[in-house]
Amino acid sequence: MNNKREIDSVQICATCPGTLWGAKSICRVFQRHISEIDHCEEWDKPYLETDPIDLEPALEILQRVDEDLRDYHWMVKEVKRLESRLQVAGNAPTSMYGVDSTLPKPTGRYNDVVGKEVLHRMRKIERLSKLKEKVQKIEQAAGTIQDEKERTVLECILDGDRMGIIAHHVGLSRQRLNEVKREILKKMAWELYQKELRGA
Repeated sequence: MNNKREIDSVQICATCPGTLWGAKSICRVFQRHISEIDHCEEWDKPYLETDPIDLEPALEILQRVDEDLRDYHWMVKEVKRLESRLQVAGNAPTSMYGVDSTLPKPTGRYNDVVGKEVLHRMRKIERLSKLKEKVQKIEQAAGTIQDEKERTVLECILDGDRMGIIAHHVGLSRQRLNEVKREILKKMAWELYQKELRGA
């Protein structure tokens, strides 16, 4: 096998399911190391070296969806926390008595307690609206999942359960659970990031 052919075969084997897409050096079709294989039908097919498919944007979106699902649980908690904090009518400190009142005050700074509180509340309101919007989008996308097993897995993920607990609860192996999760991520990606996927 010449050097160019060897390089091509290694590149093709990296995209072949026989080597688990390059994860293994043993081909499952021939049951041999890829360097020991003399000929494979896949090698004869034209290899698209000049125009490879760029999967990076799609993979990035899938990763974002995975992070969104993992973060959903704490985002809901954070929305509740921010709402309760904003309902309190001002968090200005109480006037100081005793030893605290005798301590020196900072000089050279404009001490606008009301202005600081307004800015602080504005930041909280802005953050709250972003979190609410994201939570709402995730909930709407979750509503599109029709398969009952996928819905159960999704609900467990949104509740913050670990994959081992979910696998035990649903009665799936970890490998099968990961396949189900991948399907959920694909469907959710389309619902959450439709515009970006069309542009990718």
